[in-house]
Amino acid sequence: MNIKILILALFSLPLVGQEFNVDVSSDTILSGNVLNVVFAANNIAGQFEGPDLQGLNVISGPNTSTSMSMINGDVTQSATYSYVVLCEDIGEMTILPGYLNIGDETLETEPLSILILPNPEGIIEQPPSNSGFFEFNFPRTTKKPKTPSTPKKNKRKLKKI
Repeated sequence: MNIKILILALFSLPLVGQEFNVDVSSDTILSGNVLNVVFAANNIAGQFEGPDLQGLNVISGPNTSTSMSMINGDVTQSATYSYVVLCEDIGEMTILPGYLNIGDETLETEPLSILILPNPEGIIEQPPSNSGFFEFNFPRTTKKPKTPSTPKKNKRKLKKI
C-alpha cells in the first residue's frame, strides 16, 4: 500500500524547471541583416506551432534540435526550434507568440519586439553564435603562399673501408 502511495506521489509532482520561451540574437538590427529567432522548451514535450513571421523573410526554419540527459537519476530534456530571418523592412516588428501543445494544454511565448534600422552603407553584421563552441577567427592574409621549391639533395660521400 505504501509503495502505491509513493508512486502516485512521484507521478503527481510537476516537473521542476519547465519553461517555454523565445530569444533573439539582437533586439535592434540593421536592415538587410539576418536575425536568429530561437524558441526553447525545457523539460516539456509537446507539438510546436511556429509563429507567423510577417514582415520577415524566413531564410531557414524551423530548425529543430533536441537533447536529453540522465545524470544520477535526474532527467532533463530540451528542444529548440530556430529560425533564421532576413530583416528588410524598416521600423518596429513584432515576433508573434509560438505555441507548444501538450495534450489539452497549450503554452505560448510572449510577443517580442525588434527594431530594424535603416542601413544606407549596406553594413552586413554576423549574428553572434550561441553554439557553445569556441570559434577560431583568424585574420585573413593577402600574402600569396610561397610555392614550394625543389629541395637540394646532398651528395653522398664515399668512404673506403
